[in-house]
Amino acid sequence: MTNEDFQKLELLNVKIDVWIDEEDYHNIYDCIKFKTSSIPGKIDRGLFESIFIGKKGKELKPEQSILNIGSYKIEKTNIKWGALFFAKYLRAKIMQQGTDSHMKHLDELIVYLQRKLPYTYPQNDYEIILQHLYFQELSACGKPGLESLGFAVRAHESIEDKNGTGHKTHYSFELYKLWARLNEGIGYWHSNHKMQAALSFNEVIREFEKAAGGPEELRSLIAGQRCSFCEVEQWSPFNQYKEKLWQKTR
Repeated sequence: MTNEDFQKLELLNVKIDVWIDEEDYHNIYDCIKFKTSSIPGKIDRGLFESIFIGKKGKELKPEQSILNIGSYKIEKTNIKWGALFFAKYLRAKIMQQGTDSHMKHLDELIVYLQRKLPYTYPQNDYEIILQHLYFQELSACGKPGLESLGFAVRAHESIEDKNGTGHKTHYSFELYKLWARLNEGIGYWHSNHKMQAALSFNEVIREFEKAAGGPEELRSLIAGQRCSFCEVEQWSPFNQYKEKLWQKTR
């Protein structure tokens, strides 16, 4: 995999997260293409168990059914990315339905992602980042509150003492730390730890404004202990600025 390919997948990863937050599901389904209609068909019919388990109880590998992610072809050499993006595709389908019967399948995604964690001891920037992105996705699939927070903390710890070898081959480690802090803040907020949530959000705001000239409205929406994350969640430009920040920061 070339440096350019790695960066394309990094950017697609954050684009898909923004599309899920913005409920632009059609963009996700246009981006992630499968070799056949079998897996998307099973997902649409709610046959989740048959996606992961075969007729004789054999564990299946649904990530191998992905053909392309954007213009990038998934092959055996980069199947670790395939599992991550398969989880995002399935999370999008679950969130789009939004019913209790669908949302419970996020628990299955957590088990799937944990089994697919790519590295025990990441050895270089690329491995550290991919492992980090798995924890970020686990946080997104976790129940709001302590479960999601736990994975967000793991995501931050996986990269907090790392600096990376440079920004020309991948996106900034500092940006990943910022993203993890945001998810930590969300987890603290839903766990009713308002003080800790405010500290995390304020750190995000401070760094966000340094890197991308974040709008003043964002500062007023999250101010110290008076922060109201419900308002921020509903403020559409917040997600758009997240993506702009990603594109600007190297």
